[in-house]
Amino acid sequence: MKRALMIFLFPVILRAAVPDSTVESLVRRGIEETFTGRFESAHETFQQIIESHPEHPSGYFYRAAAYQSQMMDSESRQWESEFYQYIDSTLIRGHRLWEQSKDPWAAFYLGTAYSYRGLDEAKSGRILSGIHHARKGIAFLKESVEKAPWLHDVYIGIGTYMYWTGRFYKYFSWLPWIRDEREEGIRLIREHMDRSRFSYWAGVNSLAWIYYDRREYHKAFELFQQGLDRFPGSRFFLWGKADCRFSMEQYVEATSLFHQILKSILPQEDRNGFNEAVCRMRLLQCHLALADELSARKQHERLMSIRGNPESESRIRKIQRQADKIWKKRDQRP
Repeated sequence: MKRALMIFLFPVILRAAVPDSTVESLVRRGIEETFTGRFESAHETFQQIIESHPEHPSGYFYRAAAYQSQMMDSESRQWESEFYQYIDSTLIRGHRLWEQSKDPWAAFYLGTAYSYRGLDEAKSGRILSGIHHARKGIAFLKESVEKAPWLHDVYIGIGTYMYWTGRFYKYFSWLPWIRDEREEGIRLIREHMDRSRFSYWAGVNSLAWIYYDRREYHKAFELFQQGLDRFPGSRFFLWGKADCRFSMEQYVEATSLFHQILKSILPQEDRNGFNEAVCRMRLLQCHLALADELSARKQHERLMSIRGNPESESRIRKIQRQADKIWKKRDQRP
């Protein structure tokens, strides 16, 4: 999965943002199911919210968020139409609620829905459209906290947006509204993460990938481990922990973690081969670094035998070409 782009993974869970305590309980359960990869159960849980409150945006939003998480986890666009269906349903009901009441919670749902749309569009290569919708989303989130400044949870989404737009500032510096505000973004996440009541784990995930991006691997590792302590086996945190071990050249530990990821993804009937290819590429590199050529050969052979579907084939071929180069250069290592 493109883990560093997991910017808005369930960014906010707010008590007043859902219609009643029963719905809040369903939201909590659905997010737990999503973090641990039980996506079908999550969809069933969020569907209960839609059926009990069909005119409220919350159920539609959380179903869209679950589909986005599912696509990121599997590196597949298989559920793209469902994702946009529920995003559009969220926006329709969010705008209706906003026009009726100017309620900060309406601004929250509009802001997060537009942010999700922008993230997905950017990830799919529609950069300018993605930036447009992300900016629109952040404007609504800022509107939300202007009306209700005690919504600490919202700042996590704003801070994350500020970091990643700043991260790619050099590519879009010609756009007048793009600024490098990475440090301010990090400050917002740190300051509001612990003060938020329901968004702590979203803040952990976001800050961990920011630290990883800044090559502060030990800080990132601690946060990923914290996430795994709360959500054992969650690939959203497991990928990060494995990548940190690899980047810190702790190859024995990294090998164990990538095998753990492989064990969790190989039984998936709808896998497209990409995540397996990424894992086996890392295992090949780890075994070569540990001078275990027999294990490295095994991973190389299995990697070269992976056949993806039309969606993933070209990306898998790219990894295979890289693996071939690494394998052929093994005798040149000192």
